Amino acid sequence: GEFSSQRKGEEKGMNGRQLEATASSPNKTEGKEKDKEGQTGEKEKEKKSSQGSSLLSRLSDLLVSFIIVVPALDVVSTYPLNVIIMAENLVGAILGQEGLESRWKAVAARLLCSVLPILGAAVVFSIDTLIGFIAPLFFFQVFILPGALFLETRAVVRDKLGEGAELRSPFFSVLCHMPIFIPLYALSCFLFVIVVLFHFDLLSL
Repeated sequence: GEFSSQRKGEEKGMNGRQLEATASSPNKTEGKEKDKEGQTGEKEKEKKSSQGSSLLSRLSDLLVSFIIVVPALDVVSTYPLNVIIMAENLVGAILGQEGLESRWKAVAARLLCSVLPILGAAVVFSIDTLIGFIAPLFFFQVFILPGALFLETRAVVRDKLGEGAELRSPFFSVLCHMPIFIPLYALSCFLFVIVVLFHFDLLSL
């Protein structure tokens, strides 16, 4: 009797363990499926992040290319216009109206004005050297050239239209009167000399 009761107890224990195993097996399969889904989601996230990073890198490359190319295109597009204006101004200033009416002189001046910057760019490789020559020209345009152009224009207007004709111009201002203009222009010339001396290290504080 005791043996049979033990045997029944063992069978019940085995049945209970089998039931527990069968009950836990769906949970295990569900856990495995969740792990697979989690791994798949992580892989998809990694793919999306890699795609986003590659897109950002492409956009950054395009932006860098745009920043590099646009100034060059701007220079190329405005270069012919600058050459034409510079050539006509030089011919008009040196040869006068006869030089402007001559086609061959205009063509020669345009060729000269267009070739010289290209030759300079081909020979000089340091941007510091170019800036060293460009800076004094910039200072000249700021401090000296406007006043010189005003004096030349004033002389031409007086010669063509008579004494005091510049006073009737709509562009004439208080600063154009000679008692005011001359001291200001002298100060501008003095500042130009000081700036150029500092630029070439010929003067120091």
